[in-house]
Amino acid sequence: MASGLSLYQKFLDYMFETGSISIPEEFHERCIKVKEMVDNDITGTINTIVNYAINSASETVYAVESDNETVEKILNLWLSQINFMVNGIPTGIHELTKEYYKERWSGSSLCLLRVSTWKNITAGNVTISVPTVLWFVNGASVYVDRNDKNYKLGEDKYFLDKELKKPVPSKASENIVVNKPFGRWFDKYPVPYLVKNGVLKNFLGIKAVQEKSDEVITKVLPYLFVITKGTEKLFLDGKVDYKDSDLATLVDNFKLALETYKSEKDHTPTNAVPFDQKYDHLIPDLSKILSEELYRQGYRALLSGLGFVDVIQGVSSTRKESVLNPKPFISEVNAGVDGFKTVLLEIINLIIANNKDGHKKIFSDNVELKITNSPLKINVEEIIDQLRSGFVYGVVSIRTYQEVLGVDPDKELQRLRKEWETGMRDTCYPHMIQNQEDKGIDTKQTVPVSKKQIEKQSEKTKKRKNTEEAKTKDNLIKAPYTLKNYPDYLKKYPEHARKIWITTWNNVYNTTPGTPAEKEKKAYPIAWNALNRYMEKIKKLTTEGMVEEKAIEAAIADYEKYMQKQETK
Repeated sequence: MASGLSLYQKFLDYMFETGSISIPEEFHERCIKVKEMVDNDITGTINTIVNYAINSASETVYAVESDNETVEKILNLWLSQINFMVNGIPTGIHELTKEYYKERWSGSSLCLLRVSTWKNITAGNVTISVPTVLWFVNGASVYVDRNDKNYKLGEDKYFLDKELKKPVPSKASENIVVNKPFGRWFDKYPVPYLVKNGVLKNFLGIKAVQEKSDEVITKVLPYLFVITKGTEKLFLDGKVDYKDSDLATLVDNFKLALETYKSEKDHTPTNAVPFDQKYDHLIPDLSKILSEELYRQGYRALLSGLGFVDVIQGVSSTRKESVLNPKPFISEVNAGVDGFKTVLLEIINLIIANNKDGHKKIFSDNVELKITNSPLKINVEEIIDQLRSGFVYGVVSIRTYQEVLGVDPDKELQRLRKEWETGMRDTCYPHMIQNQEDKGIDTKQTVPVSKKQIEKQSEKTKKRKNTEEAKTKDNLIKAPYTLKNYPDYLKKYPEHARKIWITTWNNVYNTTPGTPAEKEKKAYPIAWNALNRYMEKIKKLTTEGMVEEKAIEAAIADYEKYMQKQETK
């Protein structure tokens, strides 16, 4: 491996010294080189990996979360309607994210977003003004005007032409958001990703090797056909003396015979020669110029630049293995997702600034707001077990776990409700897979094999269901609950907390019209909400230093106010 790497590096050094390949210093010239590379990727590697990063990152679902339900609803509605009815541009945040990743990884890495066409959008009873047309310009066409003598951060001006006559933003109603992920804040221009990581340099090196190989092959492919007259021994003994004219005549005669053979069909070529004449095909040795080791080192360097680091592991004292570590690649994809969240947050800040005067309540400083995203699918294989455990132990939400599995949480919720209503959940109840003999569980199951047995099994099932329904009705009749008769799961709560739950449940149950099942359906969530609110109030007050007895009194007063609101509703 060392010799291959040394050979490849020497070749690159030679090509740079002779000027055969070079990396431009100027930003726009670098962008031209990057475009030429991605437009004609002779390695077949760069576009494959970069597109994988783009597609993986763009599968991420972005959403706005806020403690104000109205803000959350209206901003998520806006995300789904970005670029709505704009000819030639897909609607929604998904396609906008893809453009960002393309500019970030396979373009100039100067991501300039134009924000324009502000219109009103309504959710519920709230109407705000939002930008409806957003797009990333070609970063390679952007020119920065800066006062180098008295530069201040954030005062750069951006233009779409070298003469600085087409400014962006082009009008007062338009805004821009600039993101330079691979540069410093004070850099006038960023370094394109494929240049900064050495991908362009190694691509040019591989291209130069391939072009030289093609040049050599093109020249040697018209191989040499040799006719040997006489033998080495006869020539050394001086017994033969062929002159150039004799050999030329021989070659001409042979060519003429071939031409005659080509022009005549169904004829067997015949050639009469003396004993000392033979024919040879001479093909040069191309193994050196087509050395696999020479290309292998170039591709290793190329993959490292794209985030797949070649790690040499010592399996034994005499054997070593090469393993590609993709962690830098995955880390960069994660960084790209976070980078777009930064851009999105800047746009939302513009929306807040434009609407704060008319909607001081929903856009106040006390309203919490953040951008969330679903987990990257390229990360799932490594952490799926941890996520599953987190879901089982309750530290991961159902929605998050469903997003990891790649299903739509809202659609799954609709399907689950339908399955409960139709009884499919009861029909498809899981079979017992563990025989717990210490608990006296009977695992024997009768498998009906005849029509009579099937009918008998159906009768048993029907009786069981009728019995369960009767028990359910008995339980409903026994309600409301009392301080002595309440569900077992309330035992872990203090007596005054249980009283809150029981009182709330009974009040709701007794005042709700409808069937017992409908009464219960309404009573349970309200009772639990009241209990949780009560416990959180006590916890907050005691944490702030209030005596527990006073905290309980304050929590009960808060509970009474809460119930008055519920009765009003």
